[in-house]
Amino acid sequence: MGLARAIGSGLVAVSAGIGLATLEDGKLAIALALTATCAHGLLLALRPQERLAIRLHVGVATLSAVIAVLARSPVAPSLVALTAVAAFALPRRRATWALTLSVTGLHLLVAGPRLDALWPLSLVIGGYLLADLGQRASAIFDAELARRREAEAASIAKEDFLSNVSHEIRTPMSGILGMADAMLRRPLAANVREPIEVMRRSAEAVLTIVEEILDFSKISAVGITLHTNRFDLRQLISEVIALHRPVAEAKGLRLRTQIAVGLPRLLHGDPGRLRQVITNLISNAIKFTQQGWVELTVEGRIDGEVCQTRVRVADSGHGIPLDLLDRIFDPFVQGTEDTERRGTGLGLAIARRIILALGGTITAESAVGEGSTFVIDVPLKVVRKELSAPTSTATTVKAPQAAGAPAAAPTAAP
Repeated sequence: MGLARAIGSGLVAVSAGIGLATLEDGKLAIALALTATCAHGLLLALRPQERLAIRLHVGVATLSAVIAVLARSPVAPSLVALTAVAAFALPRRRATWALTLSVTGLHLLVAGPRLDALWPLSLVIGGYLLADLGQRASAIFDAELARRREAEAASIAKEDFLSNVSHEIRTPMSGILGMADAMLRRPLAANVREPIEVMRRSAEAVLTIVEEILDFSKISAVGITLHTNRFDLRQLISEVIALHRPVAEAKGLRLRTQIAVGLPRLLHGDPGRLRQVITNLISNAIKFTQQGWVELTVEGRIDGEVCQTRVRVADSGHGIPLDLLDRIFDPFVQGTEDTERRGTGLGLAIARRIILALGGTITAESAVGEGSTFVIDVPLKVVRKELSAPTSTATTVKAPQAAGAPAAAPTAAP
């Protein structure tokens, strides 16, 4: 029985029991019953919170209607008033949503002369309805808690499964890579070297996909672990460029770098995560650029003890369509609409969450046929030679999901 029917039937029963029921009361009760019956099918399709919210809304409308029809009754107005007041007193700790009840004319009933004389009966029935609401709220809270625990258990099981599968995949792939490298170090004919190189690149691609899936899954589940320490940003950039230069030259691309003269050499942050993001951007730029150039620019602006560091990765590739650019940092979205498989589409989603965890931002600008530019802005502490080196720390940051949301406060990693 819905809350509307319970209130309507209860009010009419009380009025009829003491000989005060009227024709209007009967019509109201019938209308309430029909309304509850018609709404039953809709309520079944909703979540528990939504069903209770609708019942409460209907109950409020019922209270207002009963006040208007039964304003002359010595019992019903007091009952309505006490029921509404009791509903206001529903313990918030028993519910997972905010209740807002607004009953037209309630202040007139509370101030009425009959409330003091008949308050015991009104309190009993109002208390009964309040207990029913409390039980509903408690049941919904328990159900939501159980579902959350089930979801957490499923997430842990997924993490364990992915971890086990990744080891099963990485072990043979590492063996394939090792054998391919050993074979490529020998003098080979061109027709033999080429398939071995294809085999090696394929194995590397599989390992990259596995690592991205694992990294994204871990970040989504437990957050990002940051290992901050002092590092040489110029050396980090040099190592990233040296890693990608052979690939760029093999495609006939010019890989250029520009590092601002005044950029501090020693900074404090997470060099591993920063390297991961820059590597991903450079790799994507080379992958999606068929001719022309890829450029990495690093600038810094000193603000007290912090260097506001900006890293730009630009290319002369075919660009990203506008409809994809708006979603380029979403999981499983790739910057091209062609049918060729180009990876998992997780690299930029991971990069964005890492930069947010570092307290920075990452943006993209692109136009079809004009190339793309990705910009990272991240604050890094300046390490001055006259000061002692900052202590290495490890923190876990729950990266935000929604675009533009601030990163959560870091907590010490266990």
